[in-house]
Amino acid sequence: MDVNKVIRVITIILIAFGTYLLSYLVRYQNIPYTDQLFQVLLFVNMAVYLSYLIYFDVLLVERYSVVDISHRIFKAVLLSLLTLSTIGFLDWTYRMPRYIVLLNALFMLTGLIIFYYYTREQFNLRENTLVVGTSFTSLKALRKGYRIIGIIDDKRTAPIFNVPVLGKLADLRKVIKNYRITSIIIAQKSHEGIFSIINNSIDMNVKYKTIPDLYEYVVTNKDVSFGVMDINIQPYNLFSRISKRIMDLIIGLVGCILFIISFPLFYLIIKLDSKGPALLIQQRLTTYNRVFHLIKYRTMRVDAEKKTGPVISQGRKDPRVTKVGAVLRRYHLDEIPQFLNIMVGHMSVVGPRPERPELSRIMTKDITEWTKRLFVKPGLTGLAQVKNITGLQPKEKVKQDLYYIKNQSVILDIKIILRTLLLVMSGK
Repeated sequence: MDVNKVIRVITIILIAFGTYLLSYLVRYQNIPYTDQLFQVLLFVNMAVYLSYLIYFDVLLVERYSVVDISHRIFKAVLLSLLTLSTIGFLDWTYRMPRYIVLLNALFMLTGLIIFYYYTREQFNLRENTLVVGTSFTSLKALRKGYRIIGIIDDKRTAPIFNVPVLGKLADLRKVIKNYRITSIIIAQKSHEGIFSIINNSIDMNVKYKTIPDLYEYVVTNKDVSFGVMDINIQPYNLFSRISKRIMDLIIGLVGCILFIISFPLFYLIIKLDSKGPALLIQQRLTTYNRVFHLIKYRTMRVDAEKKTGPVISQGRKDPRVTKVGAVLRRYHLDEIPQFLNIMVGHMSVVGPRPERPELSRIMTKDITEWTKRLFVKPGLTGLAQVKNITGLQPKEKVKQDLYYIKNQSVILDIKIILRTLLLVMSGK
């Protein structure tokens, strides 16, 4: 058992207990120890605060920066304040005096920030940070809140600001494990490099940060702290992620049943219409630039890209589309097999449409923010689709996709799904 962690947890419990008593002392110059309501409210107050401190990973956090822990504490205290106020509003029997609620929140916020600020060295809680690349901007964090353990770089071997170079990109996982790295500052100016680093370490429980120069490549909240900003690996909050996956599984299951029932019919009409397989399997990009195999009904001639290579489809008017393919595209029936991709987890029901690697590389050269689409799962439908924006309008498509990413919610997903159903039924 980690003795430091036990001491820290006990101390925080004592802070929660002490601030509650201090609030009464400041407000009433008296602490009613024997009052039963006071005792009940003490228990409720501590339960609420400790629950949110655990939820925001304040109580058992392993490593942190001052700014990071302050944000977490602020959110925990704010939600505790709102929760306690709501409890009092719903049940006056257990209503805590409002001045006590406010004073307690103020004392908790101040006490916890002071505690974590002055004890992070004693408990060895500062983030062990690794810099990937050699940006001098990111190395300014050395003296301003981060403990930079070392640098990963393929070209440099000499230390910078007395910070050692610990290896090359190929050594990333080994360095993270050996030095107990909890935070990575990515300073490589290429979207391929960023996604390579994330893909190579995403399962190792590290946080990612980057420099403002790379803002166009990643999803961030734009808040710059000590010359770096957090990369939002999960742009959605926990509730949205869970709700979204449950909705994906339910709709995906219904779609798979539809696919199984309809497959013999579609297989037959596609084979009778033109030569070639009924199903088309293509490489597409999912989160963090990873490749997956998308399944759909074939709607073009087999030799459609023999001379041109991968090109953006012209839609139903594309001369390469077969007669049956035109009908399937009109009612979006060619997308039915993609419910299998949704069930596996490569895709979601709603999200930016998955692009082919070859076309994505072309788009990235012209539209820097194109890579931001790859921070969320691609979707069967999306905001761009319901607004009839196609791949022939990439800039407008990115604009709609980024709006969706920044405003994603269960309600927005349901609206997009309903609008999609109307479009499918109308054949637009």
